[in-house]
Amino acid sequence: MCIRDRSERTSTVTMSGAGEGANAALIYNRRLFLAGVVRTTGGTQVYNGDRIYFSEPGKFDIIPDYNYIDVVIGDSDEYVQLAGFAGRLLAFKRNSLQIIDITNADATQWKLVSNIKPSGVLYPYHVVQTKYGIVWLNSSGLFLYDGKSIKNLILGKLKQESIVGYVSDTTVLFYDTNYDVVIVNGASQSLIYSFLTDSFSTAGSYGLTSNPVTSYDGDTLLLVSSGSDAVLKRYSHTTTSKTYTLTTKTFDFGTTSLYKKVYSITITYTLSGGTAAVYYNIGAVSYTHLTLPTN
Repeated sequence: MCIRDRSERTSTVTMSGAGEGANAALIYNRRLFLAGVVRTTGGTQVYNGDRIYFSEPGKFDIIPDYNYIDVVIGDSDEYVQLAGFAGRLLAFKRNSLQIIDITNADATQWKLVSNIKPSGVLYPYHVVQTKYGIVWLNSSGLFLYDGKSIKNLILGKLKQESIVGYVSDTTVLFYDTNYDVVIVNGASQSLIYSFLTDSFSTAGSYGLTSNPVTSYDGDTLLLVSSGSDAVLKRYSHTTTSKTYTLTTKTFDFGTTSLYKKVYSITITYTLSGGTAAVYYNIGAVSYTHLTLPTN
């Protein structure tokens, strides 16, 4: 990883010219970070898709052209999004993710922690910050970086192919602080991950939406497409009755050749209200209603 320092000072300190801009921007640790930057150098506009520029501390509008990080260059990829958590800068390309330690006040002491391939995101709105860390979506799963390690949240819960359909330009990720859930809002269905229960559920789609914003009281607000208009809506989390089917594997208790008798099966469940109807099936087409105790 290469970090240019002030010894190579030039006169360009702002980005205000016509056509100048960046694919991703982040204010973190008292600096502004820009990735995938178009800026004018020596009278010529140059696009650096795999370079990260950063401002002076506390001076977000001063971005010298010598303040930049070259982490991995020449890989035919470009930065899509930036995120920050636990003193780490997460720089997302389309096919890779670089995690950079920026805890030191001296930029020349920043260091690359990990360069993860294949990873990355295709769209900037497939990355969201939560109080637990940074969550992002790609065709391999839904991932969480907690400042120490990366966890694929779908492992042991969902098949990889069930997440692939959400990886599109019509899907937006957002985090709701009131309910502690990450919502993967797809075009026809939403996938909801709960941090409280470490589980997934599905819901209807909000349709095409804007990026989310959090109101002063912690609610999540979105602009939702409604015909030719956009309507401001507040995310709400309501539950309805639903049928869930649990199919277990074949239990042979370690020996397939011996005949066994199962005398009882214990089912544990909780309800916030109402009642539950439980049915079971042992290799048959129809289900049998199971009478449950009242306490």
